[in-house]
Amino acid sequence: MAEVKNICIEALERYCSTGATGVLDLHRGSFDGQIYTESGFIVHAQIAGLEGVPALFRLFDWGDAETTWQSGLKPEHDSLHLHVDAACILYAENLQERAEVGSRGRDGGDVAIDAPELLAGQVGGVESVLKHYTISLECSDSTLLPGGFSFTDSTKSSYVIGSSEECDVILRHPTIDALHCGVILEKGNVTIWDLGSQAGVKLNGAPVIEDKLKVGDLMTLGGLDIQVRFQLRRPNIKRPAAPVASASPATTLPMPKIGPPSKEIPKGPITYDKVSRQLAGNDKANPFLKKIGSLFGGKDRK
Repeated sequence: MAEVKNICIEALERYCSTGATGVLDLHRGSFDGQIYTESGFIVHAQIAGLEGVPALFRLFDWGDAETTWQSGLKPEHDSLHLHVDAACILYAENLQERAEVGSRGRDGGDVAIDAPELLAGQVGGVESVLKHYTISLECSDSTLLPGGFSFTDSTKSSYVIGSSEECDVILRHPTIDALHCGVILEKGNVTIWDLGSQAGVKLNGAPVIEDKLKVGDLMTLGGLDIQVRFQLRRPNIKRPAAPVASASPATTLPMPKIGPPSKEIPKGPITYDKVSRQLAGNDKANPFLKKIGSLFGGKDRK
């Protein structure tokens, strides 16, 4: 059987291999999408108000779309930092995840996953699409963050990373401050804020105070490297209860947990109160607190 070629991926491989900067315009039916490249990397993808990885996956799905290349154009902002090979690996993983989710059945998620542009143009459509994806962090030292950390909401939430027990993401390491940095998710965009940490925050080796965290970026907190992953959210599958054994209860093994952890992650005003209390007098935390206040109704510090 002849292999079906993906025109979109082939074009990206060609332009990325030469280090070209520009945009690949794609057209299919009544929809248009764009994928931007710069210095051999995919730096942005967009379609119908959706951007980043979900948009890239959908444009890869098109496969045989009409394509036009415009050299030298750059996006208003970047949403990705992916080599084309890494993007293809992510896409292959996404196809496998979609097949697994489809085999288990899903409740009303077909359009949001398989044709997100149909919803993205509607009011609340982007949020409904993003709710089918999860953003997670993976630490270079897996013992500090076993299994990684998945954010509970890709549409709007806030978190604090640090060594304190009150943090949402706890990294017990001598180079990590008690409250090292803040993270805000808004419509799939991830913003990282340095909360005045001694060792600082770096993105791809460059120190930052506030910046967008893109899939493919390498974030360094103190002496730890953190990578960002963007995956399809797997549904909760309830298994039937295990039969009660007649032997001693000690011989009954617990059923493995399926799906995201049951612990509710603090966000919004809870995080605001926590950070404002612990960072009183630290002016470097003001921008993060102001942003939380605008999103979740917290009050700006005086």
